[in-house]
Amino acid sequence: MRFYIGMKIAISNYQPNNYTNFKAAYPVRYWVREADGSGLHQILDMKMGGSFQEEIIGFLNKLSPTKQNIKAVNKNKIKNKKLRPFDGMMQKLFDLLIEKDVDYRQNMNVRSFYNRVVPGRNLFYFITGDHVADFNNKYAKPIGRAMREGKGQETPTLTNAKNNFNYGGYQYVNDFTRRIKKDGRTEVLNILYEVERDGENKISGYKMADMNFTEEFYR
Repeated sequence: MRFYIGMKIAISNYQPNNYTNFKAAYPVRYWVREADGSGLHQILDMKMGGSFQEEIIGFLNKLSPTKQNIKAVNKNKIKNKKLRPFDGMMQKLFDLLIEKDVDYRQNMNVRSFYNRVVPGRNLFYFITGDHVADFNNKYAKPIGRAMREGKGQETPTLTNAKNNFNYGGYQYVNDFTRRIKKDGRTEVLNILYEVERDGENKISGYKMADMNFTEEFYR
């Protein structure tokens, strides 16, 4: 299933040469549609897409999504009550990452990166495997150090650390050598949700419905 049907992007990220594919960082696009398949659209709202992403990453980092663990998690309340339940879709996502993402397969660790500085490009990213620690050391920890040194005040050091996180981090997740590729073309992880409605036809939640990797740029 190709969630981007009907959309057109003219930019090409094609590279004819084969580079070592570290598979450590890649964009994630969130899609929502009605249960009958209508109204498909990409989530471009940072708050909504971020709530999807943080629930997924929190789950992946806490538990291997086996059927037993999924069943246990579904018995408990989750932070965002509209994101329920994961059921077999989480297992499918886990299996897909194991298949496509070498870094995740070797070290099942995931963190988020949000693009807040480059308009018109992907908003959400996964960083996986050993590259989580690498990213944290280069971009996240300097912010913590600057905050401690400045005792929470917005010092020039803290401002520089934040800018480095946003701009340097964006370059990090878009480094061609770190991206999942097929036939020299970078790919993006698509995750599809279906709207759930109550008896009054109001939105009561969102249910994960499918996921795949597709070309990031296409004609």
